[in-house]
Amino acid sequence: MYPFLENWLVVTIFTLLILGTFLFFSRYLNKFQFRPIDNIQSVNKNPDKYLFYFLVLAVYVPTTEILIELYKVRTKSELITSIIFSLLSLSFYFISQKK
Repeated sequence: MYPFLENWLVVTIFTLLILGTFLFFSRYLNKFQFRPIDNIQSVNKNPDKYLFYFLVLAVYVPTTEILIELYKVRTKSELITSIIFSLLSLSFYFISQKK
């Protein structure tokens, strides 16, 4: 009978649903309060595992790429890219080591 009322009814219901969802999630997420880290050294307790990660990448990436080259899996070689990535990872490893 009045088509503009039907459109406004749908828009109103949709707006109320969006607003209700927003209010629900804002109250739900309010439980998770921001707490600053008391001691930053507890987070960086063992940086050696990150150094080991760089070392493993420096060895693993070119090794797998050489195996891929041996079996001709790819048509375009990415050996140069993996060697550059390996050298970059290896340099991060040596630069980050404590002396």
